[in-house]
Amino acid sequence: MIPKLDWGGRWRRFSCWEYWPTWALYGPALLPLVLRYGLRGRLLDFTAVNPAIRGSGVVNESKLEILEQLQRANPDFTTPTLAWNPASAPSSSQVGEWMTQHQIGYPLVLKPDAAQRGLGVLFAENETHLKALASHLNVPYLLQPAWPGQEYSLFFIRPPQDKGFIFSMTRKIPPEVVGDGVLNIVELVRRHPRHRAVVHLLPQCRGDEGSRVPASGESVKLSSIGAHCRGSTFMDGRDLITPELTASIESVFEKLPGWTFGRFDLFCSSEEDLKSGRNFHFIELNGVTSEATHIYDPKHSVLEAWRTLRQQWRWAFKIGGQQKEMGHPTLSITELLQDHRTFQHKAEQIQP
Repeated sequence: MIPKLDWGGRWRRFSCWEYWPTWALYGPALLPLVLRYGLRGRLLDFTAVNPAIRGSGVVNESKLEILEQLQRANPDFTTPTLAWNPASAPSSSQVGEWMTQHQIGYPLVLKPDAAQRGLGVLFAENETHLKALASHLNVPYLLQPAWPGQEYSLFFIRPPQDKGFIFSMTRKIPPEVVGDGVLNIVELVRRHPRHRAVVHLLPQCRGDEGSRVPASGESVKLSSIGAHCRGSTFMDGRDLITPELTASIESVFEKLPGWTFGRFDLFCSSEEDLKSGRNFHFIELNGVTSEATHIYDPKHSVLEAWRTLRQQWRWAFKIGGQQKEMGHPTLSITELLQDHRTFQHKAEQIQP
């Protein structure tokens, strides 16, 4: 059973801009830009930003296709990934061989090949659990190791014929509560000033687990998905940006032809390693509709978020226009709508 939002959770989602629907957050920030470029006949220039993938990753992009590009260019940085297609799923022995080859163990992460905002992400604790989860998959999935350490997002922009720069950096803090020996997990979440707004989205609040009463002082991790809409707190991490980290990401983009604009999701064991540009693993690279996720830091106002979104999308239109002038194609309105319909169809088949 999925718990429902109480009045306090509903009020927080309404009063806190972090939880506003996409149209309410993006509309005031981007409407002037959309009108400006639309009147010039350049509304879809941004779909030429990353010619290495269809539509620059605006919608319905394949995570596997992007990871394969990353793997070829930067195998040391990229998380091992195994494709899991319901029609031709790998056998237990093939999964075992893949795990042995890359020296990884359980738990494993399963994520849809085409999805956004943490939709459909699952965790397999062992082989039996993996088989049980896989029996319910209706769309292509990816299998990856669950890395230890801290998860971060890093947004990189590299204009053509120019040096790149880190536009955004974010620490992702998974949601958790501490037991008091009296209240169950759902009740603890509903009393939490922040997590009460996402009680209906947290895996640990569902079914029998949600009714469990944690011992006094017991920390309960509510979700392992590093997504804001799945309860994680995003903290501004731009203090982690260093010349060494920037140079390291620049070297990655130099080996990725057709990429100028995107957000890496990555794991690293320590902030010192991250600032030094070493010992991290990319788990995803997202395209032109990526977000500069540091805006969701609770200390930032919606005005600051709107400023950042405008800056980000000005870069997208500018670089997309440059790429278009260099002969790279943009999507048409018809193609964009068709890709969106295809993505919606896939998303409807994914179990939340």
